[in-house]
Amino acid sequence: MLQSVLLACEYFPNTKWWSAYWQHHEVWIEKEEYFVKSSFRNRCHIAGPQGLLNLSVPIEGGRNQKTLFKDIRISYSEAWQKVHLRSIQNTYRRTPYFEYFESDLQLFFEQKPAFLFDWNRASIEWILKQLRYTPKHSFTSRYSDHVPATDLRIQKTSICDSSIVSEYPQAFVESQAFIPHLSLLDTLFCTGKYVMDFLPKNF
Repeated sequence: MLQSVLLACEYFPNTKWWSAYWQHHEVWIEKEEYFVKSSFRNRCHIAGPQGLLNLSVPIEGGRNQKTLFKDIRISYSEAWQKVHLRSIQNTYRRTPYFEYFESDLQLFFEQKPAFLFDWNRASIEWILKQLRYTPKHSFTSRYSDHVPATDLRIQKTSICDSSIVSEYPQAFVESQAFIPHLSLLDTLFCTGKYVMDFLPKNF
């Protein structure tokens, strides 16, 4: 097992994020950075019927603001939680394991935390709870550009890279090609307790 890694606090993180989480002995999650736009800090990707589907959490003040991530407030002017839940249900209802997680997922989307940091933290903890893993991460108390760890905080929304992925039957595998590096929700609902077998081998 590798030593230390520093990860961004993301919304239902993707398989690359979780691969790094489980392959390192010590995990730090960034809390003190400024908000990074065009990243996974307020969005995640799932496999929709027409291909890649982006689920984005709206934030107050827009994405171009210069604000500490922990101070970013979620906007509830629109019913985005219902949209996200319905999109996930429509995508995964016929997958082998979705029924085992649906009731807990519905409870998750009933939460209304004020801050994006708390929402993302809850999504990470939700995944760990479903897989019955004890959390092993800590949150940073100050920001630094130079850290004694593998720094994986910058991860843009592109899914095109060279990470090795073991393919599994996704929800719409009959009509479209396999989409790598989606939110771990995709892998969880499609493979259940075997999720670890399909994580990328590098990150």
